[in-house]
Amino acid sequence: MNAGEHATLTVLLLAVLVALLGQQLGFHAAVGAYMAGLVLKEEYFVFGSHTADSDMTIQQDTRRIIDSIAFFWIGPVFFVVLGTHLVLDLDILLSEMTKRWHCLSASLWDRF
Repeated sequence: MNAGEHATLTVLLLAVLVALLGQQLGFHAAVGAYMAGLVLKEEYFVFGSHTADSDMTIQQDTRRIIDSIAFFWIGPVFFVVLGTHLVLDLDILLSEMTKRWHCLSASLWDRF
């Protein structure tokens, strides 16, 4: 078994565990996963007898995989879920647009 073989799995597991801990503390799971990302450093990818180049390759490969997962899978799902929690009421929207229109027209009228 090569050193660093399970680096991506370890990073994902850490993110999930900290996300679950954050959710237990009352935060959104995304906040917990973000906090897990903050504690990860490049130094954590240095493995015993490997050279600096191979350690950097392990770190770069892990980063590439995590970025792909975050930007093409987790990110869109997060924003779709967030969007489904928005409440769009047509009456509220129209009343706010009317208020804004009256404020805008009044300020334009005062200028001329």
